[in-house]
Amino acid sequence: MKHTVLVALFLVGYVHAFGPIGKRANILFIMTDDQDAMLAGYDPDNGGVGNMPQVNKLLVDKGTMFMTYLATTPLCAPARASVFTGRFPHNHGVLDNENLANFHPTQEAMTANVWLNKSGYETMLVGKYIDGYSTDADASAPSYSTYIPPGWGSWFALQTLDFFGTRFNMNGQSVLYPHDAYQTDIITNISVNWLQNTWEPSNPFFMFIAPHAPHAPFTPAPRHKGTLAGLVQPPDPALNETDADQATLPGAIANLPAVDVNTYNAIFQSRAETLLAVDDMVAALVTELDAQSVLDKTWIFYTSDNGFHLGQHRLGVGAGEVFEHDINIPLIVRGPGVAQGAYAMDMVQNVDLAPTWLEIAQIKIPTGAPVIDGVSMTPLLRGSVNGTKETWYRDISLQEGWSTVAKPNCNNAKNDRSKPAYRALRLGDAAMNGLYRCLFIKYCDGDVAFFDMTGNPGDAKWQSTGMLAVLDKGHYKELSALLDKVSNCVGDGCTGHHGDGVKVALK
Repeated sequence: MKHTVLVALFLVGYVHAFGPIGKRANILFIMTDDQDAMLAGYDPDNGGVGNMPQVNKLLVDKGTMFMTYLATTPLCAPARASVFTGRFPHNHGVLDNENLANFHPTQEAMTANVWLNKSGYETMLVGKYIDGYSTDADASAPSYSTYIPPGWGSWFALQTLDFFGTRFNMNGQSVLYPHDAYQTDIITNISVNWLQNTWEPSNPFFMFIAPHAPHAPFTPAPRHKGTLAGLVQPPDPALNETDADQATLPGAIANLPAVDVNTYNAIFQSRAETLLAVDDMVAALVTELDAQSVLDKTWIFYTSDNGFHLGQHRLGVGAGEVFEHDINIPLIVRGPGVAQGAYAMDMVQNVDLAPTWLEIAQIKIPTGAPVIDGVSMTPLLRGSVNGTKETWYRDISLQEGWSTVAKPNCNNAKNDRSKPAYRALRLGDAAMNGLYRCLFIKYCDGDVAFFDMTGNPGDAKWQSTGMLAVLDKGHYKELSALLDKVSNCVGDGCTGHHGDGVKVALK
């Protein structure tokens, strides 16, 4: 497979970039659950995504792989809210998987799907929406068994996360599927059926397809169980790392005991096997789009909500940490004019998805809507614009988290979640007085960590050894000031898109 390294370019105007109104492209968005880049075997030199041949053939070879695509918060609900809103958790207010009061109903009415639907897009969701929507959390909440959020013309949301015997909210009706029906296959059938029988081809569509795989309980389809026998996690110094390396990590993590790698390898195999049904789903969707002669008019995004650690840094099974396994996740994009067989090294975040969809749809954010923190990724997906070459201005990414495995969550007695358990800053290729490609973390209990990440993007060996001891005082002060500045950022201050805010701070 041949690959092209992409050069970032800015597009001038939506109509010029995507064609006249009335010819807007379709958008198919596929988001798995907890699929970290390491699990994906995410390597362009070895064929793309590990153990997903259809994804490689139909998406990677026909589109662009992003090698440094980062979740703002590596936890389901905050990450998904960032996808829908294009805003960081400190702005949309969804800080954990339990409390959605800040999302429903205020934020929920100001999401990309709402604006797409109002502009004429047929919208549908099938699969997992946001944690907490399967049951009514309190008496004031809507009945989620029948509730349909705004902006969805067709609604097939998971009410239970079981891989067998799954219950869905089917357009306001609670439906229990048989115990021999596999969840991912149900989602595939609903999606293909919607394209065949519900979607009106004279209108563009926005499909949001979100299987629960490879999330716990890591249950593959029967046809795939055991087919990847012997599969183990790739070599990784961070997996059950040495005592010396572990001692350099922050806080309580430094003292974690060694883990049973064999146990985690078995889970790794099961997680990979759950993705084989997702691979089948991608093939079925692409086949149907091709059969309807709309494949070349459709943008396809494949990604996950967040990553996952599985014995790395001696952490157990889960997400929520700021290490590479938790925040670096797959992103593959195929669409009209997108560079094929290419990989982009530029840093992007999940807040950049919503503005990308809005640009594809030629939609401007309505007056009075919250400011979007992300920026459209189309400059990284296109060729030149009138021969003009410009620079992609995201030189930093902000990570924030309110709960971690080995850290206190910094809540006080009143359960105040105004301060995250950590805030972290990733620098890209734009040097800060000679410092670049690094990760700087401030934990709310006072711990600080620093990692040199000048190796290859996606390579977790960057974080096998903490390097705070070698960070000089000048750079420490600069990084600390910049992190404090962007921790409460809004709009361009989060991205440096127009050359102000963060971009100025980096100079």
